[in-house]
Amino acid sequence: MEDALWAYRTTHRTPTHVTPYSLINGVEAVLPLERQIHSLQLAIQEGITDEENARLRLVELEALYEKRLEAKQSLEWKFTSKWDGPYVVQEAYSSGAYKLVDADGMRISPINAKFLKKYYP
Repeated sequence: MEDALWAYRTTHRTPTHVTPYSLINGVEAVLPLERQIHSLQLAIQEGITDEENARLRLVELEALYEKRLEAKQSLEWKFTSKWDGPYVVQEAYSSGAYKLVDADGMRISPINAKFLKKYYP
């Protein structure tokens, strides 16, 4: 179970474009493999003083609010409605297209039936 949680938390999510781990901690996780092959991230962390490390960590935490805000905006965009309407069918063409009218009586250019859904009030 722990391995599955670790994998989930350190994998980039498509809707937010970041990992859940980085949204919580402000930095990407150091993966066990990176410890074995001595990644660039570890080399940088080990080559700086404690004061410099604290300053860099503060900068990362200050950027965390903006990172979370961007993730939230990505999620809100994902869940917006993809449909307009309701409309009334004014005319049906033999080709499978429909002429629609909105609630204000404005005509909508002909639309193929495959892009329409039935509306149930």
